Amino acid sequence: MLGADEANDRLAAWAGRLEVAVVNSPSSVVVAGDEESLAEALESLTRDGVRTRPVPVDYASHTHHVERIRDVLATALSGIDTRPPRIPFYSTVTGGWVDDGHCLDADYWYQNLRRPVGFGRPVASLLTEGFGVFLEVSGHPVWCSR
Repeated sequence: MLGADEANDRLAAWAGRLEVAVVNSPSSVVVAGDEESLAEALESLTRDGVRTRPVPVDYASHTHHVERIRDVLATALSGIDTRPPRIPFYSTVTGGWVDDGHCLDADYWYQNLRRPVGFGRPVASLLTEGFGVFLEVSGHPVWCSR
């Protein structure tokens, strides 16, 4: 397993084609990008003894690839009214609690899909608030902690 800095160093050979998309912990990241480059990187990392596991998706979320669908996403979400969540949640997009729902507009969801996900700071903040069990809500959850 690699941390974000080491992963970025190892991805230099695929600059512009691969990115650290998720930082799950100080020693666990998700890499996303061009399919062919990703296959090469996974082969190289596995050969070097780095534990890898592909996450089956059909798009490179949390990377520059998402920029291609920004207008499409804005159009698809334009008619949706935001509402307060029934259960407040801590957002890795805003870095805080979401309880009023006003920020959950089309741009929020674009940023959620485009920006790298960083669990470290939110988890650290929640730990200081007394929380000890964490759940990732995702179509492909790969992170959990207790």
